[in-house]
Amino acid sequence: MEEIYLILSVNRRNLPAVPDSFNQIKDVEEIHLYDSDIRVVPECINLLTGLRELYLVCCELNRDDSFPDTLWQLTGLEQLRLYGNNLTSIPSQIGQLSSLTYLDLGGNNLVSLPDEIYQLTNLTKLHLHCNKLESISEEIGKLTNLTKLHVCNNQLTKLPKSIGKLVNLGNNRGGLNIFGNPLTSLPDSIRKVKHALGAISKEHKLLLEDVETKAALRLQRRLVILLAKEPKAVYSTGKKSTRQATKNKNQPLIFKVLKEAKVARLICEYIS
Repeated sequence: MEEIYLILSVNRRNLPAVPDSFNQIKDVEEIHLYDSDIRVVPECINLLTGLRELYLVCCELNRDDSFPDTLWQLTGLEQLRLYGNNLTSIPSQIGQLSSLTYLDLGGNNLVSLPDEIYQLTNLTKLHLHCNKLESISEEIGKLTNLTKLHVCNNQLTKLPKSIGKLVNLGNNRGGLNIFGNPLTSLPDSIRKVKHALGAISKEHKLLLEDVETKAALRLQRRLVILLAKEPKAVYSTGKKSTRQATKNKNQPLIFKVLKEAKVARLICEYIS
């Protein structure tokens, strides 16, 4: 049987409030409101129990009472887009929308996020771009289903170490967008998700190179420790000719090490 989707789409100004008849469209599954003067989400929103997508884009939802408590009762809601509302804060009750897979809070004036956002573990797309965010919590590492994370054009000076846990970020570049932030460093864990990085600035490329260089230096130091602990694994090949010994002496240490299965295995275990 073919499914029928009911969608309410409104694109107009001079609509500061939703009419009373709104609660009569109980079977609607998607509501798209764009470029509207609406300032308050109606209390009866919770009557729309079949609602799956709610777009309130470029409206005027920046008042303390713009979001009624009934909104957070829509536990079946899968997409919530609040782009361009000049929001300065997000109610902590957003954590109750446990079915959300797509959350767009871009284009607002957010300085911080409620910790409850990191309870939304079904999220696959999280858009936080074009705000004034100064930090992202380490709790974001809980959102392991994310395939897109856009935090570009904020005020971030660093990224959380837990970002390396977001290994499902899109393999195609653009899964992780960080440009337009005054970053002063990148965490070592960025190496685990660098495949998802979108366009980055020259400054951010230098930061990424610095991360790679430091990682290489740490590996070299680890190699020295391994060699100190396993000297026989490297020097147990028996007597060699003077010519061969001289040749081996001139080889980089890494070549000598990787010829030995035991030490190579230890190195692989360390890297993984």
